[in-house]
Amino acid sequence: MCIPESATLALTLPVSAVARPDPAQVSALAETRARWPAVAAPAGWRLSAARHDSGVSLRLETPSAVVIDAASFFPFDEGLMDAAAEQTLQRQGQEQVLELRAAAVPVAPWTRLAGVLVVQAAGAGTGPRQSFVVDLPLAAAVTASFSPAPAAGQAPAGVERASPAGQSKPGSIQT
Repeated sequence: MCIPESATLALTLPVSAVARPDPAQVSALAETRARWPAVAAPAGWRLSAARHDSGVSLRLETPSAVVIDAASFFPFDEGLMDAAAEQTLQRQGQEQVLELRAAAVPVAPWTRLAGVLVVQAAGAGTGPRQSFVVDLPLAAAVTASFSPAPAAGQAPAGVERASPAGQSKPGSIQT
């Protein structure tokens, strides 16, 4: 129930020519700034991202001394990723891959992976936590396909043979 009311308030702030910051507030602000995400991944890290049927795979290649226990991605854009879905981190050789699920009904095509990545270094949740901004183009997932070799006298699939008299058709490749 809404009860209409009003109030008159006043706030008096002391002003001086010299700043006198409260040490507790200075400390709290410094701690907060230290937790802000870095603008890029740490030196020596390589990241890439690729789309697939159910979402995006974010690949993290870190220096050998860095082992990640956990990772979470927080997207800048709403409606592309199912932000509430579980994000799984798996080791694949020298890389670790974070799987992100696409939204059931995306609001637009998902062409970039932009957001903040938070990683927990090894140590059963006690290692240092880092966060940094990620902004990567999404590559299409590569799927292997098999095409049989062309029969003698045939051009490979997708390549047209040259027309008679050595003249090629517009947009064709001579073989």
